[in-house]
Amino acid sequence: MRADATVQSSLPFWRSFEFLREFLRGPSTTEMKAMTTIRDFCVQYCTQRGMFDSQAEAVVEQMMADPALESMAGRWDDRVSDYPQPMLAVLVMSLRSNAVSWIEENLPKAWYKPMFDGTAEQMA
Repeated sequence: MRADATVQSSLPFWRSFEFLREFLRGPSTTEMKAMTTIRDFCVQYCTQRGMFDSQAEAVVEQMMADPALESMAGRWDDRVSDYPQPMLAVLVMSLRSNAVSWIEENLPKAWYKPMFDGTAEQMA
């Protein structure tokens, strides 16, 4: 610490934001294998971005009722490790869209909205 009470970091400026990039990236493949179902994956994706469990559950319930995802009916309890990464990426796009819809309807000033609408990624 310097005399003027500021803290000097030994890390370069760009490294100080590495945690944010990692946070926005989402769970690793190893972490995904630890999750048992697609539904669990979706809930954890939301909670890792700031939602409470009950909010994440509400978003996933809304997503499961989405007519655009009718093809997923009966697959929500499948093991997430049985699906290829590109399929999960498409699922996350839909999840983020549903999350933004739920946030705008229920908590329009939620601090974690940027984690779902893409503005946080632009800042990082």
